[in-house]
Amino acid sequence: MLKTLEAPEIIFGLCSAVGTKNSKFVKMLESGLRTFKYNTEYFKVTTLMKNLDVVDLSLDDSSTEGRYDSYIKYANNIREKTGLDNALAVLGISAISAYRKRLEKNIYQIKLTYLTNLKDQKK
Repeated sequence: MLKTLEAPEIIFGLCSAVGTKNSKFVKMLESGLRTFKYNTEYFKVTTLMKNLDVVDLSLDDSSTEGRYDSYIKYANNIREKTGLDNALAVLGISAISAYRKRLEKNIYQIKLTYLTNLKDQKK
């Protein structure tokens, strides 16, 4: 179970066909969120799924057609092997969870350093 966060959190899921150029929209969204003091982290499912080994399949980035075909087959194979229609969503959620843990560890280290520095200053 994930811990309750100290600050509000917003998660956007952009769903589009393989090859859709979302970068301009993502940059606009990040810029808007920074206006309200939100930090952003971008997770791309097609990048995340590269970390999963799919037997007898590889991702082909040599041509547009090869890329589309191989990424769709790769994603379909992941769903098939896991038996989960939402396997790629689960992959995204896992990445968010891992990011939170890294962030929490970094915040803990910063707090620990701050407390150590305060202790040193009082000496």
